[in-house]
Amino acid sequence: MIEKFKMFLLLLIIPSILNGYSFGKNKIQYKDFHWKILETEDFRIFYYQGGERLANFAAAVLEDAFEEYQSYLHLNFNDKIPVIIYNGPIDFQQTNVTMSLIEEGVGGFTEIFKKRVVVPFTGSYKEFRHVLRHELVHVFQFTLFMKGFNPALSLSPLLRIPLWVMEGSAEYFSLGWDEKAESYIRDLVFNDMLVPVSKLGNYGGYIVYKEGQAIFYFMEKKYGKEKVGDFFHQIGLRKDLDSAIKNTFSMSLDEFDEAFIRYIKLNYYPEVSQFDVPSTREKEITDHAKEGGFMNVAPTLSPDGNLIAFISDRTGFTNIYISTSGKGYLKRLLKGQRNPSLENLHVFRPGIAFSPNGDRIAITAQAGARDVVHIVDVNSGKIKKTLDFQVDGVYTPAWSPTGRYIAVVGIDEGKSDIYIYDLEEDEIRRLTNDPYDDRDPTFSRDGKRILFVSDRNRGENFLFGSYGVFEYDLENDSIETLFTKKGDISHPLYVTDSMIIFVAEKEGARNIFAYSKVDRNFYQITDYLTEVSYPSLDKKGNKLAFSLLWKGGYDIFLIKNPIDDLKKPVELADVDYISVDTLSYITQERRGYKVSFSVDWLQGAMSYSDAFGLYGAMTVGLSDALGNHRISFTSDLYSDIANSNFAFDYLYLPKRTDLGFSFYQFWQFYPLTSDYVIVEKRLGIETISIYPFDKFKRVEGGVGYARPHQYLLYYNQHTQQWENVDDFSIDIFNLYLDFVVDKTLYSSYYYPLDGYRVFIGGEKAFDGLKYNLFWADGRKYFRLTKRSIWAFRGIYGTSWGPDRLTMWIGGPSSLRGYDYYEFIGSNIFLLNTELRVPFVDYLKMAFPIPLELRELRGVLFFDMGAAWYRTRDFVPFQRTEFGIKFRDLKGSLGIGLRLNLGFADLRFDAARATDLTRFLRPTRYYLTLGSDF
Repeated sequence: MIEKFKMFLLLLIIPSILNGYSFGKNKIQYKDFHWKILETEDFRIFYYQGGERLANFAAAVLEDAFEEYQSYLHLNFNDKIPVIIYNGPIDFQQTNVTMSLIEEGVGGFTEIFKKRVVVPFTGSYKEFRHVLRHELVHVFQFTLFMKGFNPALSLSPLLRIPLWVMEGSAEYFSLGWDEKAESYIRDLVFNDMLVPVSKLGNYGGYIVYKEGQAIFYFMEKKYGKEKVGDFFHQIGLRKDLDSAIKNTFSMSLDEFDEAFIRYIKLNYYPEVSQFDVPSTREKEITDHAKEGGFMNVAPTLSPDGNLIAFISDRTGFTNIYISTSGKGYLKRLLKGQRNPSLENLHVFRPGIAFSPNGDRIAITAQAGARDVVHIVDVNSGKIKKTLDFQVDGVYTPAWSPTGRYIAVVGIDEGKSDIYIYDLEEDEIRRLTNDPYDDRDPTFSRDGKRILFVSDRNRGENFLFGSYGVFEYDLENDSIETLFTKKGDISHPLYVTDSMIIFVAEKEGARNIFAYSKVDRNFYQITDYLTEVSYPSLDKKGNKLAFSLLWKGGYDIFLIKNPIDDLKKPVELADVDYISVDTLSYITQERRGYKVSFSVDWLQGAMSYSDAFGLYGAMTVGLSDALGNHRISFTSDLYSDIANSNFAFDYLYLPKRTDLGFSFYQFWQFYPLTSDYVIVEKRLGIETISIYPFDKFKRVEGGVGYARPHQYLLYYNQHTQQWENVDDFSIDIFNLYLDFVVDKTLYSSYYYPLDGYRVFIGGEKAFDGLKYNLFWADGRKYFRLTKRSIWAFRGIYGTSWGPDRLTMWIGGPSSLRGYDYYEFIGSNIFLLNTELRVPFVDYLKMAFPIPLELRELRGVLFFDMGAAWYRTRDFVPFQRTEFGIKFRDLKGSLGIGLRLNLGFADLRFDAARATDLTRFLRPTRYYLTLGSDF
């Protein structure tokens, strides 16, 4: 028995590594941030080099908003609210306050546990103000809704509150009612897409922001602003929408639903009749409802008007397409979000520019630490040249008619300015350098002037947020004002030397207008009821392309001869600037940032008994304010620390290379027979170092030491005591090196939809045990339809050396249709393929039991694998009179269901073993928690 015990030990020294590694894209720290803190009465504002002006602005906006929200929510705060400000979106993506990746389009977030507000500056002080106010609402929400609960212990109260309440109220409090909400709700009403309040809780995405905002606006208009505060307190108290509605408005949720829909229809049906809708006048270039996605934006006509380049998310990835100006031809020119040079294509602030002869386009994209401009061949899709403006953010390129210059908006150290790149001299020139939001440059027909939008003004205080159109004369470096104070306008273009067009808001809709430099009058070109954006003209001004919000998404339309039928002039009302007094914060004292830890989350329980003494379990997470230093400790205390499991982990994250170590002790039990059991105490320490090459590829390495001490115990029936028969210990020193690639697209539930990922790793152990290990895992996902996926996984592992490792397969996570760990060897091979299809999206039953099912998916799979030693040749197949069948390979066929539970999938699989000619065993059934590969 003792010899068998020592042989069995070698099987237990290293657990299965089938799930012992991870994929995922990389968050990279490109910049060294030198943080300072500005403290106000209610806030602690963190900023770094170049962010002094942003910190002063944020202090003024936040204190004003805090007083406003306090006036009708009446909440007390025990500590100052931390606000962390980044100078630009790429810096913001590097934050360690959250370990999750921050994708393009995230304008800011509020972390729940410590109520930390984290926001970037995007060039617009108006938008910066909105995001600060929006995120501060979330701080009030978390404080109110979690009253009586510690978020470090449980988030269950928040999980019972619909997302539209959270995001809709944040939009309502921060904006009131705005043109984007107006346009979006008009589109929903006209196209009969308005979602009832009772069902809106089942939705996510943009609709919960804007329709949620409309619901709160309805509450204020119909019942008064005080009722909005009452509703907030009721839902915070009851954590139930139906009860909160009933106790606030004295009506059921269904009655409230009817009142809201009636209010919206009465207000919008008469109004929409005043506007145009897409008809025979326009050519529809895209159709998101049929083609998929939500965004078809930045349409750009070639100079001759024959081609349109645009950006679309129809595949889930953001790509650039080329189409003719009529339907029938479409080519994907560039794939975005799959390689380091095209990490993001700025779909929420896009820009494309054709060269004067139409053979190339200039696009902006994130390429690692900075934004760049790529010059792309229209025929081949190859990047011919990359322009680095040496700023953090680059947007909306424009190509001069001579072909010499490319103008862009550059974001750098809290400023949004106009830059031009001289392609002949390979030089950058900064045209503006001021705190104003300069955007959307375009060249005049002779290339001597640049038209752009700005909120520049001559006020004494800091005024911002109402825009005009300006001309920059490149020959004498002067700026001429065409007009100012017209609200949120964008994308000016020259039609002729004396006429321009641009996008502006009028009567709650965004449309295209013309401005005559001769008579100084405005003329309306389009009159749609929603939102027009990104206009583009051909060289002669005969064709106009634009993106239009329609039927819940953005599509591209084309009209001909847009200025041939200009009617009488129209009025565009002046819109006042927003004023923020930052003077009182300029001289406020600053202090440097010092690392101090506080609790992020804490869970556990503890008990005491005469028989066992003190025992319990606890896990705690700590970090500093910026999330750069992270500590976690887990233990199940049993009498004393020597007899307990524990793990202490530390991560150091502020540099590009992430570092960490773990110190642990684990007890494990392995029954051999009814009388014998192995008890193992494993004490060890590991280090880890992770270096990301880019967002998609990284290398990981580390060293470790472990000392497993195992005891063979025998249960003596006479004494009814466990007796120690033998014990055995060994020292294990090992080092490992892994390479990981992940270019996967995920769904909103984090299911892989498209792309691939690869893991290749090696490990070497010396002293004590001596072995070598190689492991490779590749996964590929093909999207067959919008939500149907064909998934593949291939794994190969091999171990060699004096103490080569034994690995195993079998069971629901590897080779289904067989027992857990049925096949063992020093080599393994595994191939899984699955067809994953939607089965039930939403099912609610009242009888015989109340039950709701969401995201129920079906799976059809085939598994194939083997494990073997090198003591004999491996023969995968053999030929028989009935055909080819498996020999050393084992296979199975099966079906399954997947039910999303929020925190994991409930997985049910039924599988039968097969040798390709017949089924070998009865069906095996598995019910497990986890996620698919």
